Amino acid sequence: MNKLGAKIAISVSAVILSLLVCLLLVSHFFLRPYYLHQTKQRLLQISQELADTSTENLPRKIESLNQQSDVAIVAVPRSQSLDALNEYASHLLARQGVSLNRFWITAEVISQLDSRHSVNKIYDQKKQKSSFYVRYITKGNDIILIGIPLAHMNEIIQMINQFNGLLFTLALVIALIWVWAFSRRISKPLDQLKRAAQEIADLKFQQVAIQTNDEIEELAHSINQMSQKLQQAHQELTQKNQDLKRLTADVTHELKTPLALIQAYSMGIKDDLDDGTYLDTIVSQAERMSSLIDQLLSYAKLEQDPLHLTLCHPVALWESCLAQHRVIFETEKITCRYAEPSQPDQWQIRADPEKLKMVFHNLLRNATKYTDNGQIKIHWSAGEQHLFLHIANGLAQETKHLNHIWKPFFVLDEARDKGRSGTGLGLAVVKTILERHGYSYNVEQHGGWITFTIGMTLVPLTDQN
Repeated sequence: MNKLGAKIAISVSAVILSLLVCLLLVSHFFLRPYYLHQTKQRLLQISQELADTSTENLPRKIESLNQQSDVAIVAVPRSQSLDALNEYASHLLARQGVSLNRFWITAEVISQLDSRHSVNKIYDQKKQKSSFYVRYITKGNDIILIGIPLAHMNEIIQMINQFNGLLFTLALVIALIWVWAFSRRISKPLDQLKRAAQEIADLKFQQVAIQTNDEIEELAHSINQMSQKLQQAHQELTQKNQDLKRLTADVTHELKTPLALIQAYSMGIKDDLDDGTYLDTIVSQAERMSSLIDQLLSYAKLEQDPLHLTLCHPVALWESCLAQHRVIFETEKITCRYAEPSQPDQWQIRADPEKLKMVFHNLLRNATKYTDNGQIKIHWSAGEQHLFLHIANGLAQETKHLNHIWKPFFVLDEARDKGRSGTGLGLAVVKTILERHGYSYNVEQHGGWITFTIGMTLVPLTDQN
């Protein structure tokens, strides 16, 4: 058992033990007074019934109470002498089976009755190991004696305490066993949670299976969720670190070539080898470096730039971007087959129009730059909640690592061979903008075509006002 289980077991055991000791002490010191109080209340109730009974009905009432209860009730006339009064009272009690060896109505009792109308006395019978509790009341010219025998309380209380002691000892043993089992039941899942937390701290993202139907199970569920989210965040952070290293390497590679050319042509000018083209080469390479840096800054700003979301028609935005590329299609002799949707105005999305235009322009430039067969195919499709734009261009050679195409500076090998490679930031920009909008993106290649698909969330007609 762990420390928490031991604390629970000791605390609960101490409470139970204290409770049992208190019960024993209460039984020892307060059982006799309580018993006498209850007996007194009973005699008081009977005396009240007799006091409310008329003198004519008193004998029948006394006889009825004697038969119905275990009390002894006798009525003796006050006109007799004290000895005759006691002899007559003892005779009547003996007739009811009450034999007393220590009983006497004293002059003091008679005097108290004259002043208070009721007197309580206990007659200890010593060797009979009992007592006789008596309440005297007056009714007309009679003294009514209401008595009840009491067992010897000291011995009974001692016997009860002994029995309670055995009973409480057994109860304490059972309670300790139960407390140990209960503490173990609580501490065992907490041990599992402790080990799980330690493993999570060691980047071993484990799950715990605890079913207790209480707050511990809810805590285990929360820890499982935390473990899952931390694992996901750790994987994302690891991936971002890898992407950052690759990005640093790619930027270094992209800047190394123009820097090397600038250095080589600068040395040529220094050695008087310039044929009139060296300065132009240096300027062009410097412009290439400046353009790359500008693109990197723009790409970095996309993560921080706020989105200005508004309701817009994506088809209209797309067709305005497509119109700007018509001249490039004619210059590059590229055939663009665009299937116009029948009712484009019924589609609305919530987006940043300027950022969405950047997506469309980059997708068009990418398709224009990398088509093999001089053809581009574009069409729309829609579901109940999403609108999809499909852009396909010819690409004969099968591309390896197609899922890396969205990463910065990733350029197809065949594009490098043809001298058409750019910085490889276009599709990375597309990915960043779409993710910030919560839109989907996908790329597939089959049958000599590579198809890019972006999915936008439609705004229901009821929310467009």
